[in-house]
Amino acid sequence: ADGKSRITEEMMAIVGAKEVSAH
Repeated sequence: ADGKSRITEEMMAIVGAKEVSAH
């Protein structure tokens, strides 16, 4: 897997978790 894709995947997961927490 590409390093950048892995970082993006983690960032998306973190952002998703933050959005869920905001609600």
